[in-house]
Amino acid sequence: MPSLILMAIATGQGASVVLLTAAMGGIPETLYESAKVDGASSRRQFWHITIPLLRPTILYLMIMGTISSFQVFHPIYVMTSGGPYHATETAVFQLYTYAYHLVDFGRASAIGVILALILALVSAVQYLVVSRDETEY
Repeated sequence: MPSLILMAIATGQGASVVLLTAAMGGIPETLYESAKVDGASSRRQFWHITIPLLRPTILYLMIMGTISSFQVFHPIYVMTSGGPYHATETAVFQLYTYAYHLVDFGRASAIGVILALILALVSAVQYLVVSRDETEY
């Protein structure tokens, strides 16, 4: 399990850094200048300008990260095959096992539908918690 976690951390963060950097580059410098004139500290600028304007990008990265973490298959298949004692199995790996090893397509389909419903519910909750209109600030 530690090797799978280390691999996920090492391989999954590049695109997030690029997207956040691009989003930060899109924030107008005039907002920071206005805040500085008004006497805002750098901490207040970060919490009241940077974070609200990065909120859509953060939301996108959170939802995509959650979906990709639920759909981990290749590293488990290659590195552990679900073992030892099913410790590294995920829902997608179980779906694969039921569909192609045990030829139980009904159970595999049920796992897929439940996984899709869970992901839709988690994504909706993340959207409701994180998304707010940037013009409020």
